Amino acid sequence: MTRINKKSVYVLIIAILIIALCATIILLIKDKNKLKSYTSNTTNEISSTRTSVDCLFSDYDNLDRKICGQRLESEIKSNYPEYVKDNFKKYPDLAGYYLPKNFVDNIMFLDVDKDGQDEKIVYYSPPGGNAPSRNIDIIKNDRIIFSAHGGNLNIENNNEIFPGFILSDSGLVLLKLEGYTEIKFRLNADDEYIPYEEKDTKY
Repeated sequence: MTRINKKSVYVLIIAILIIALCATIILLIKDKNKLKSYTSNTTNEISSTRTSVDCLFSDYDNLDRKICGQRLESEIKSNYPEYVKDNFKKYPDLAGYYLPKNFVDNIMFLDVDKDGQDEKIVYYSPPGGNAPSRNIDIIKNDRIIFSAHGGNLNIENNNEIFPGFILSDSGLVLLKLEGYTEIKFRLNADDEYIPYEEKDTKY
């Protein structure tokens, strides 16, 4: 009789544990679906992420163009002579290539292809641009290998082991006037930087 009672108790305990485990799993699934539903309903208010084929940013080019044929300062005809002078003073090696249609805003260095050597990142805008920088070039070995266009552009390290970078854009290309878009690029098998993830953030 004692054996039967002990066996019954063990079976009862195991049954209760199985029921509790099943109930926990069901609750977790419901909570996950609820969170997914909440996230999808609030993404337009805060942020949303797109990957692979859903990436919309297309205002970029993979290039292989040598920087050559630079003009002298005396050859530049512009309605902004003070900017021309300032550009040649700050960026004598590049100003003659971008002027007079564009002015160099800034230059930074970043190892986007993870080969241990920094590439030159050139930020530039047309005269009177309202959201500098409007354009970015990545230069490697005196050749422009990548170019992007938009508004308030910025390039950051992707903090990954694979070649690539994060391009920030004001979102004007997506008609989002308040906020910005982060586009992640990675180098593919054809030696081209391709977007694989985007995140829109609204203020």
